[in-house]
Amino acid sequence: MIYYNFKEITSTNDYARELLDENEIVCVTAQYQTKGRGRNNNVWYGNFGNNLYISFGLSHKNPCSIEKLSNLQAIGALAVNQTLLELTAKEMFFLKYPNDVFAITDTGKKKISGILIEHGFSGSDCIYSIIGIGVNVNETNFTGLIENEATSLKKIGFNFEIEEVEKLLINKFSLLLEQNETDIFNLWKSELNIIGKNIHLISANKNEYTENENWIAIELLKDGRLKIENEKKKILIIDNGDSVRYDIN
Repeated sequence: MIYYNFKEITSTNDYARELLDENEIVCVTAQYQTKGRGRNNNVWYGNFGNNLYISFGLSHKNPCSIEKLSNLQAIGALAVNQTLLELTAKEMFFLKYPNDVFAITDTGKKKISGILIEHGFSGSDCIYSIIGIGVNVNETNFTGLIENEATSLKKIGFNFEIEEVEKLLINKFSLLLEQNETDIFNLWKSELNIIGKNIHLISANKNEYTENENWIAIELLKDGRLKIENEKKKILIIDNGDSVRYDIN
């Protein structure tokens, strides 16, 4: 794995992509991103030097199945969860479908880490994947819309150097990357703990459901999509985790 660290960069995901032109697997970290982003083109906020911004880039020499690509988001989330658990020795971190990590705080469940997966294709073949991870480590100033939704290790009482979190996360990611697809999927499914949970849909195709319908998660598909069912046994397949709300622990 080729490793690069920057004080400031536009986006660790973007630079990891550039490096894959000449490398098979890369890791890019930064103390600050000027154009950091999350899923659905959301902006990832953070002050200089307070958080971990890290991207892993993988070049695919052979065709990848949809299941393998889905597993990469699972590996990112699992690596963060395992890192936080080992650092804090506290069972207070949970995965939210598909790849966010939340912490239980005195004021509720709040997001402490997010993962952005980006794939590049040549025709129907995926030729590279970027797993971008943001972990709130020492951030204490959350403003605007995320003020009541986000937290950090420091805000919940832990003091760690970012380098310590980074080193352990790289190790966890590398170990998970070596495991077989079935083991990763089963571990992800277990940690998500979503099957049987009541699901509330906040955005989707309104032609397929009404606002007050009750849904139950009945299956996590191998390609990462979620199968849900309502009281009338109607089935929906969800591929956007941001449209799903449920009790995460």
